[in-house]
Amino acid sequence: MSLPDHLGAAYGRGPALIGAAMVFVIAVPAAYVLMMGDLGRMLLGWPVWVGATLSALVSITYLLTGGFRASIRTDILQFLCMFGGFALILPFAFHQYGGWSFISRNVPATHLTWHGGNSAWYIASWYFIATQTLVDPCFYQRCYATQDEATARRGIFWSIVFWIIFDFMTTTAGLYAKAVLVDLPSPQTAYPELAVRVLPPGILGLFLVGIIATVVSSVDSYMFISATALGRDIVSRLVPLSDRAVTAMTRWALVVSAIVAIVLALIFRSVINIWRDLGSIGVPVLLLPILSTFLTRFRRASHRYVILWMTVPGLVSAAWIAARVVVGSYPLGLEPIFPGLAVSAIMAAWAARNW
Repeated sequence: MSLPDHLGAAYGRGPALIGAAMVFVIAVPAAYVLMMGDLGRMLLGWPVWVGATLSALVSITYLLTGGFRASIRTDILQFLCMFGGFALILPFAFHQYGGWSFISRNVPATHLTWHGGNSAWYIASWYFIATQTLVDPCFYQRCYATQDEATARRGIFWSIVFWIIFDFMTTTAGLYAKAVLVDLPSPQTAYPELAVRVLPPGILGLFLVGIIATVVSSVDSYMFISATALGRDIVSRLVPLSDRAVTAMTRWALVVSAIVAIVLALIFRSVINIWRDLGSIGVPVLLLPILSTFLTRFRRASHRYVILWMTVPGLVSAAWIAARVVVGSYPLGLEPIFPGLAVSAIMAAWAARNW
């Protein structure tokens, strides 16, 4: 039923618990709660914590009453809103300012280069962080919930197609925002600020609904995942519970997940840093151990060794992040995901040789 279940079937209770704890951490929707806090500040003048708290409360309300079915139904509506919103802003921006020639004249030259002014190591780190898709609990949950394998394959294919389209729209809108909004105080409000400039009343409201839907769809999906990881995959493995008790525990875990998300959002205050830091720890912990479960040879590995294989790489990446906080830079100039993955790969090679 879940990613920790999959780890448990292959390696036992200990790796399943470690996987569940990591799933809880990476699934807590701190980045999306922070986005909602920034939207509330921009649109209504609220403090960030108010918007963040309200968005979490809204998601909790319908997840408590409808569970997974409520998450799926709201995702369908939010999907239509988010695509419709960005499909509205681009034609208006093109009509008001022009096309590629306007963008190329008004954005920094580095924005139109392959590296965007960033180092090769920094760019490579995001490609590795993107491998989190292979250990994303939401991805596995959606695939496990389909009626058969063919449905899952079609879903994956069309998801890729629609994400290509959506990323094209958001990236183009982002370039327009950079070209038009010279003194933008916070890049996290780029889309709403651009919408205020180019959209007429009514259409502006529809776009803002699309923005909110984009964020809230992620808040509820990942909050449900993190609550399931805590209430079902951790607590029920430590204390035997009935199905009814597991459901009740998961409801309480929704509240815990919301509180943790709000606290992390207010501590980090940066969506990019949340994604980068949590992804840099989560990928080394989960990626190779989970992929190894699909190979019979690795399933003979020692239970205790797999526990080390999951914990040591995560601690290495966490130490790299701590070094940045303490001294202001990463050791050896490496992004934290690389030393963690390197240690994980070395331990995987040792396991393959000895089992």
